[in-house]
Formats: sequence, structure tokens, C-alpha cells
Amino acid sequence: MISETETVDIIKRIKQNLPSILFRDISAMDRGMLSILMYLDNSGEGAYANTMASHLQISKARVAVLLQKLEKRGLIAKSKSPKDARIEIVTMTLDGKRELNNINQMIQSTTQRMLEKIGKEDVEEFIRILGAIKKVMDNK
Repeated sequence: MISETETVDIIKRIKQNLPSILFRDISAMDRGMLSILMYLDNSGEGAYANTMASHLQISKARVAVLLQKLEKRGLIAKSKSPKDARIEIVTMTLDGKRELNNINQMIQSTTQRMLEKIGKEDVEEFIRILGAIKKVMDNK
């Protein structure tokens, strides 16, 4: 059994070693907004807010706030559903696609530098361990 002191120490060390540099340049965009843009990019044709909330496992109210911010920045557009005028379909604008592309390029560049410095084998081992941690945490 791992003691509480050991657990606290591990948490402290994990926090100290989180690669915040990877997301440093995303500070202008909340990670929730980025998640929505990524979801819209993968969905292709657009999506309903309720579907996004369910898929991203965040509240409908939070999605509404994030969509409002994205729309204000011109990164998404809303249009009425042809089947039900009470429902809006959310799509990514050209500016949204450009913004997501820029962020993806930054993440790719940062990851490439990390791979060159640490080595692919160590990163693969880290990913394997993260997967094991995720599996344990998902099966609480």
C-alpha cells in the first residue's frame, strides 16, 4: 500500500513535470474552445450544441458559453436547422479552420522538438504508461 505522503509527493512531482510549454501558446484560446473546434473539424458538416456537450462530456451551459466566445471571435457560425428552426447547427468558419491549423502546427512543432530531445522510445514508453493510468482512472 502506498502511503498518503508518497501519494502527495507523486502528485507534486507530476505537477512539476507537466509539459505546460506544449499549451503555453494556446493561452489566448481556452482549451474548451479548442476542444470544440477540434470536434467540429472531425464532424465535417457541423454539429448541434447538445451533441457536442455529450461527446465532450461538458455541460450544455458550458458549451453555450464557449460557442458564444468562438462566435464573437469569428471562429464558428450558427445557422438554423432546416428540420427544426429552434435548433442551431454550429459550423467552423474559414477563420476557425485557419486558427485550428495554426494551433495544430504549433503543437506538432513542439512535439517534434520534444521527440528529438527525449527520443521516440522514451516518449512511446510515456504514452504506454499514460494509457495504463487512464485505464485505471476510467475504471474507478
